[in-house]
Amino acid sequence: MATETGVDDLLARLELAYRRVEQTQGSRVKLESAEINLLKVCEEVRDLLTTALISRSRDWLKEVFGGSCQRTAKVCAVLEAARLSPERASDPRLQGCRNACESVEEVLKDLGLGAALRAAQEREREAPKKQHRATEQLQAYLQLQQ
Repeated sequence: MATETGVDDLLARLELAYRRVEQTQGSRVKLESAEINLLKVCEEVRDLLTTALISRSRDWLKEVFGGSCQRTAKVCAVLEAARLSPERASDPRLQGCRNACESVEEVLKDLGLGAALRAAQEREREAPKKQHRATEQLQAYLQLQQ
């Protein structure tokens, strides 16, 4: 099983891949590359979540994805916010990652972490929107400076 640091590194890669997809929406070639990268990271996240689900002990899952439930909420928020082109929107890696995330959420609810999960989901749903607005503001500022 991965360490908490390893999971955090993977989730950072997921967020970065998501940001690249968002940033390349206007360029077909760059968007394709960014989407393929996001799908590869989704595959890794899916495999990690699946491994956590099939392990006999729920201790690791609860330790890494429970608590504040921030990690689980982060994965689901990125998957929910990601806008992929029609060619890649139906990729099975994306749906597999979503399914694994939903399964982890169900286990966390069964472990009594439903309230923490809902709070984390709300925080994470707002994070990409805030980040997108901040990026737009920065881009507007930089254009004014030119």
